[in-house]
Amino acid sequence: MSNFFDRRYAESAQKAREWEGRIRELGPDSPLAAWLEYVYSSSEPDPLHRQALDGARRVESRQSDAVQLLDDGKIQQLQDLWQLDLAATPSLCAAYDRALHRLATMEYYDLNVGAYLQRQVPNIEFLAAAHCDLDAGLAAAEARLRKIIVVNQGDEHWARFLASLAALRHAR
Repeated sequence: MSNFFDRRYAESAQKAREWEGRIRELGPDSPLAAWLEYVYSSSEPDPLHRQALDGARRVESRQSDAVQLLDDGKIQQLQDLWQLDLAATPSLCAAYDRALHRLATMEYYDLNVGAYLQRQVPNIEFLAAAHCDLDAGLAAAEARLRKIIVVNQGDEHWARFLASLAALRHAR
C-alpha cells in the first residue's frame, strides 16, 4: 500500500515542478491571466510569487487585459491589481466598479462574500486614491456588509470594515 502512496506523491511532486517550470515560458507578450495564475497560486514571501508579480508588471497588454478580466468577472484573480503598475484610467475604474458591484451582490454565503470584499481593500484604496468613481460597487459592498452585521451582531470587525468602506466612498 505504501508503494501506491509513494508513487502518487512522486507523480504529484513532478506535476508541481512542471507547473512551476512553465513560468519560464512566460514573457511580456503573455496574457496577464497567465502570470496571475502564479500570483494567485503562491504567497507573498515565496520567490515564485515575487517572480510572478514582476512578470505581470511587464506584460505589455496588462492594462487592457485587466479591464477584460474584470469585465469577465475575474475580480478575485485581480486581488493584487494595485501592485501591477496599472494606470487608473476611466476604463479600468469603470470595469473595477462593475466587478466590485457583481462581487458584492453575488448569490453566495454572506460571510464568504464579506471575506472576498476584504481582500479587495488594497485595490479599492488604490483606485479611490486615484479618484476613481466606485460609488456603485462600494454602495453594493456596504449593503452586503449591513446584511452581515445584522446576522453577526456583536462582531465589531464587520462594523469597522463597513465604516472604512463608507469613508473611502465619501473621501473621493
